[in-house]
Amino acid sequence: MVATPEGIAAAFKELVVTLGYQSVTVDAICCSSHVSKRTFYRYFVGKEDVAAFVLQKGVVDPVKSLVASLPPLVEGEPNRIVMRAVFFGLKKDAPFWSALCTAQSRFPLEKLLIDGFSTFLFDGISKAGIDSNREKYMRRFFVSGFCGVIVQWISEGMSSDPSEMAELFGDWLLVFWRDRLDIDFSVWTDRIIVSGEE
Repeated sequence: MVATPEGIAAAFKELVVTLGYQSVTVDAICCSSHVSKRTFYRYFVGKEDVAAFVLQKGVVDPVKSLVASLPPLVEGEPNRIVMRAVFFGLKKDAPFWSALCTAQSRFPLEKLLIDGFSTFLFDGISKAGIDSNREKYMRRFFVSGFCGVIVQWISEGMSSDPSEMAELFGDWLLVFWRDRLDIDFSVWTDRIIVSGEE
């Protein structure tokens, strides 16, 4: 493997699936990815940081790109399209996320997800005209609830279809936003709507 953050992350994912998170050491990651510790520490602080990188590159960045490509009507607003991207992004690395979610791993998966998703997932809250102190708690409530459900979904083997999970969140969040924003959500569908079309 090439000495890149992506190569180190790929080796880390394989090790976590094979050995379990607790058994993976920085030495093992370096050996498996054919990099020196110096190279490892150039990119990462430790193995938890590698897991954050996997989430960022595998789920958060693609979802951010998707959100940026959505029409202005839905920019920053949670919807089924974005939720589907989150769940399918996690599902493609199911063995890795499942290994992190075991009781033996003692990995703070929910904290990792909250940190990763809170930066962008519910930015619509700030557009709803809610005061900043209340906004902070609402954001935490939404992100924590969302991430708690993701952890439960992963711990149950991701057996529910990602589309079903996305629909669950999409429906619930649309009810919340419909009452707080001056947007007619009745024109939303499961596909991207071109701005201005109904």
